Amino acid sequence: MSIMPAEGFVGSPMLQQVIPWSPSRGNLLKRWFLMLGASLGSPVRLAQGLPPTRGFSIGFIFLLVNLVVFGFLMALPFVLLTGMAFRGMTGAAGGSMLHEAILSFVMFGCTFIFGMLVNTLIVGLLVHVMIVLTGSHEKSLSVTLASFMVTSGPLCVFVVPCLGLYASPVIIIWWIINYALALQAVHEIGIVRSIMCVLFPVVLIIGGGVSLTILSL
Repeated sequence: MSIMPAEGFVGSPMLQQVIPWSPSRGNLLKRWFLMLGASLGSPVRLAQGLPPTRGFSIGFIFLLVNLVVFGFLMALPFVLLTGMAFRGMTGAAGGSMLHEAILSFVMFGCTFIFGMLVNTLIVGLLVHVMIVLTGSHEKSLSVTLASFMVTSGPLCVFVVPCLGLYASPVIIIWWIINYALALQAVHEIGIVRSIMCVLFPVVLIIGGGVSLTILSL
């Protein structure tokens, strides 16, 4: 005798307990810390346990907080060094240059955050298109995007002093691996197909950049 799940049942209650994004877990900062730990330690379970109706919003907020916090911490040493450089300058000239430098950092940070959010949506969309074109799949576009966002924990490497930007390849590879494993679980597809779908946008973007560079020569 087999026991069938009740109608409307989605996912496992045990998996949903893994998701720390709940008001009962504390304030936004505490929930973010818990989500970050889950994203680094168990990204597959984290993606599987996302609530069907709120998965995308949870993923978007988590990614946005990651970009704001890690982007600020990454830029903080440069801001402090700039402030120390202009500290010895007196008068209106020194104050004006300091204000311009701070404004430049703010503008760079906003551009970085906006660009990362747009790129995440575009890459997630291309990945889902590949999943649809290569066979059957279990979940919708919002689940594909949410899985991409909640596996963004490796962005924390950006805050390592004097190493963050240079570690970008490691961050990207780590994020891709987590994302591929999460897609395999939530869409119930093979690992080879999952990796192929995730790598397609990366190859497309790199190929497009190389092509534009060659054409501009």
